[in-house]
Amino acid sequence: MKDKKKGLSRIALLVFALAVIVVLFFSCVSFNTGDFPSRYVWPNNEPVKNWCGDVGAFAAYYLIYYVGPGIFVLLSALAVTVVWRLCGKEIDQIILRFAGIILTTAAISSVIYMLRPYPAGSLPIGSGGVLGSGAVLFLKNNFSLLGSVIIVISSLIVGAILLADTMVILSLHFLGVVFARVFGMFAPAWYAARQQSKALANIWQKLNARKPE
Repeated sequence: MKDKKKGLSRIALLVFALAVIVVLFFSCVSFNTGDFPSRYVWPNNEPVKNWCGDVGAFAAYYLIYYVGPGIFVLLSALAVTVVWRLCGKEIDQIILRFAGIILTTAAISSVIYMLRPYPAGSLPIGSGGVLGSGAVLFLKNNFSLLGSVIIVISSLIVGAILLADTMVILSLHFLGVVFARVFGMFAPAWYAARQQSKALANIWQKLNARKPE
């Protein structure tokens, strides 16, 4: 009986956590720099334009300000983790997964800042938030632009592998299968066309050889 109650409590907590994550996700999607507590637009929007109201605007402001666009990776990874646990499955290699989340989150915010540092409607800190903007500025000061790009892309790849190695491996396997099948479809046709081309070339050479001088 106690085990059953404990299991129900665990499920209830996981469902509540998933609901919070979904609310935060849509709060960040609908983030608006004019919503309170932003101090960079005056007067603030009244009412707020955030889909999740005042609470959503408040949470989105600080998440976007400090984490940047990488917050969507972080929230998505947390949502997948909660759903995984709801399905009764364990998370293996937690430390590596956590490191993957951190690397991927920072890399995404850094990439967005590199591509468009100050798009319309962004905060003064830049499109990468404190995390992405700070990381890119630090890297550029020490490794220049090329070194920064290499480090950021490498961090993104390593982070993705640590975060979801099975998914990455399956994706590569899928691409390999698709390439093999496409090549398998075109290879016979290419071989037949090549043989036909050789045959036509031989016929043309024989006709030229028979022409009177």
